[in-house]
Amino acid sequence: MGATLEAHNKTNCVTMFIIEAISRSKELDRNMKNADFKNVLIEMPLYGLPISIKESSKVKGYDQTRGYARELRNFAREDGVMIKQLHKAGAIPFVLTNVPQSLLTITCINPIYGTTCNPYNRSRTCGGSSGGEAALIATGGSFMGIGSDVGGSIRIPAHFSKNQKHKK
Repeated sequence: MGATLEAHNKTNCVTMFIIEAISRSKELDRNMKNADFKNVLIEMPLYGLPISIKESSKVKGYDQTRGYARELRNFAREDGVMIKQLHKAGAIPFVLTNVPQSLLTITCINPIYGTTCNPYNRSRTCGGSSGGEAALIATGGSFMGIGSDVGGSIRIPAHFSKNQKHKK
């Protein structure tokens, strides 16, 4: 979490820490003591991997604002399909990352969490709409993250932040 906090202090990329990640990691550690690691990885290929998540994703108990103030305190009642699949694969979603209001711009600014800046030049944008993810990964605050892309929302921030992206 230390590297994530440093990344956030540098770029303003984090919107929320997922508190349940701590208990999930402890649970996975306990389960590992009584398991054969090779078999566990067959069932859960992302076992214990902390993954950052774009704020627009549905995570139980957390806001999914898409940068709109009116969506604050409208907590998700359950995890979205992607989060459920990540849990099933053994991953640990641990943090939500910043997005632009409406998810439709190539900057990463909204009235709730403010501006996420480029990790290499704070006077420049990190891109959008998965800009929080790109900034967090580029600064070493997350090994892997989940964003979304329709019109360049992963590709643009990845390019601006010197990251690798995969769009399927």
